[in-house]
This record gives sequence, structure tokens and C-alpha cells, in this order.
Amino acid sequence: MPIRDLANLSRYSKITLFLVTIVSLGKSIIDPIYIAFLASRTVSKEQIGLLLTIYFVCLSIFDFPTGAIADKWGRKKTYLSGVGIYGCGLVLYGTSTKFGLFAISEILLALGSAFMSGSLIAWYYSSLKEHRLTEEAKSVFGLINASRTVCGVLAGLLAYQLVSFDIAYPFLMGGIIMFIAVGSGLVVMEENRGNNGKNTSFYNIMKNALRVSIYKKNLLYLLLGDAILSLALIYYIYSWQLLFTDELDIPARMLGILYIIGIFGSLFGNFLSGLLLKKSTSFKVSILSQSLILAAYIGFALSQSFMFAILCVFIYNVGFGTYGPAFSIWFNEIIPDEARSSVLSLNSSLASIVAAAGSSFSGLIAASYDIRFGFLVLTVPIVSAIMLFYISNIS
Repeated sequence: MPIRDLANLSRYSKITLFLVTIVSLGKSIIDPIYIAFLASRTVSKEQIGLLLTIYFVCLSIFDFPTGAIADKWGRKKTYLSGVGIYGCGLVLYGTSTKFGLFAISEILLALGSAFMSGSLIAWYYSSLKEHRLTEEAKSVFGLINASRTVCGVLAGLLAYQLVSFDIAYPFLMGGIIMFIAVGSGLVVMEENRGNNGKNTSFYNIMKNALRVSIYKKNLLYLLLGDAILSLALIYYIYSWQLLFTDELDIPARMLGILYIIGIFGSLFGNFLSGLLLKKSTSFKVSILSQSLILAAYIGFALSQSFMFAILCVFIYNVGFGTYGPAFSIWFNEIIPDEARSSVLSLNSSLASIVAAAGSSFSGLIAASYDIRFGFLVLTVPIVSAIMLFYISNIS
């Protein structure tokens, strides 16, 4: 998108891009040093695994109810509360030395993530819908994903500088960034909610979201398709490094270069989705993105050379970068506005459950067979997701 077009975006798009950028930076800054930080505090590998389990279990529990809170209480208040809670979790993490405090920090991070999940996107899309500007989202969702990717790179550079002083500083800086985002959001955002001020209980809001998700068949098939696809995507996160170092005998120092190639692939996919969504439907772009991921997985399964595997990394990340915006547009187009935050949170909750199960499944496949065979097995859920998306489109 040209700079001139960025200047012409609505205030809702500008606010969303601004908050996504700041919050993504605050969340990503700990990624490069998270495990190393825990190890420096003499936390065992088993305890690190337990901390991750605590996070995913709590996220699965909190995610759906917080969507109902956003629809009733207000999406601005819910989102900014989540950002603030997440910031508190980061600060507590950076100042802790005991496992118990780390566990409490993980609970705060999960609760903050749950409050944020779906709230900002629901606030954004509902604001656009109210002012008849939803076409603008087709470009902005790609920019949102691109912003997150760029923030991942910036966070790595910033963490590198901060660790030279103290390995806990990225956590503390992340907390400060989150608190800045809360203050900014309080100033620039206006409130909206899903139930239009009706006196509806949280229970009825959640029940309505489940009813909509089950009986609205095209929405149900999209939810199931995205959840099944998550099972396949978690395997890439688990195994791509092992494929290069263990199967293809590539030196570990080359992983940084491969990571950068993947980032450029994601960025290209983010911008490609913006172009394609203006000329085609979100269904067709979603199928294209999943087809690219499927091709990459087949390529990984067949890869015998370093260069061919690099090409697969690029293709996978182009597909992944294209998928996010296309799915977000399609999903938001069919969600009833009164249940938007709740259904988005249900989608996130399902993804968290699958991520927890998929991590164990990925480890089992990698331990029992070789990495390439795992990529071949995981083509099955990708094909299943494509079929569910097709059924959703014709429902």
C-alpha cells in the first residue's frame, strides 16, 4: 500500500495499526531470550514445559468467557485491560526468581492474552461496519500481519541491546511498552460493544455465540477448518529447525539466515493478500494460501537438498502470511456483530487447545519417525482444512 493511501485510511485503521504495532513489540521482545532467561534462574527443562502448559491451559479456559465480557462490557475496556494485565505479567516475570512466581506470571500473561484476543479486531471491524468502511479492512488486515512480523525483527534487535545490561530487562521494557499502549488507547479509542447496551447476561452471550457457531453452518466449518489447520501449522514451528540441523546437517548458525528468509516470505504474503483480496474473494485467497502451505509440506517431506528446503521455507511463509488476512476478512464477514468478540475468542480458544495437543503430537511423530515423514503425515489435516473451507463457501 502506498504511503499516500496510508494517510487516507480511516482513524479506526490508523488506531488499530498503531496499537497492534506497539503491543506486538511489547509481546515479542521476550521471545529471543525467554528460555535463556528461565535457564538463568535455574528453572529446569521439566519446569519450563510445565510453565508453557500452564499458559496454554489457562488461555484455553479464559479465552471464550473474555470474549463475552468484551461483547457486554465493551471492547475498548476489555482490550486495554488485557494489555495492562499482560504488562503486569511481564514485569512480574522480570523481577521473579522462584518457580511459583513464574507460574503466577504465566497465568497473568494468559489472562491478558485472553482479554486481548478478538477484542481489538472486533472493535476495529465493528467500527468500520458502523461507518460502512469494511472494504478498507482488506488492505489493513495484511498491514496488521506485516506490522507484527516487522515488530518481531525489531524486538530481536532491541532485546539484543537490553540483554547486554541484564537478561531481565526485555521483560521490564515489554511491560513499560504495554503500559504506554494502555495510555494511548485510553486517549484515542472510543467504546463499542456487541449487545448494543442490552441487559444480557454473560451466560446468554456465550450461549448465543455457541449457538451461532453451531447452527450457522458456514461459520462452523470455518471454525473447524482453522482449528484443524492449526494442528498442521504447529508441526512447522516444532520441526523446521530440526529438519535443517538434524536431517540436512546444516550448521546451527545458518538458522538465523533461514529465519530472515521466512520473515521476508511472510511479509510478501501479507502484502500479496492485500492485493489479491481487492481482486478476488477471501475464499479463493484462503484456498490459495493453504495450497501454498500444502505444497511446502510436500516439499519438506521430499527435500534432500539444502536449497530446495530453503525454497519450501519461503513458500510456506508466503502461504502463512497470505492466510492470516484472508481468513480474518472471511471470518469477520460472516460473524454477527452482537457476538463478534465471543466468536473470535472461541476461535482463539480452539486454536489454543489444538496447539497444546499438537505440540505433544508433533513431539511423538518426530521421536517415532523422522522429521520428513511428519511433514507428509501433516498434509492430511491441511487437505481436510481445504475441504472444510470449500464446504463453508457453498453452505
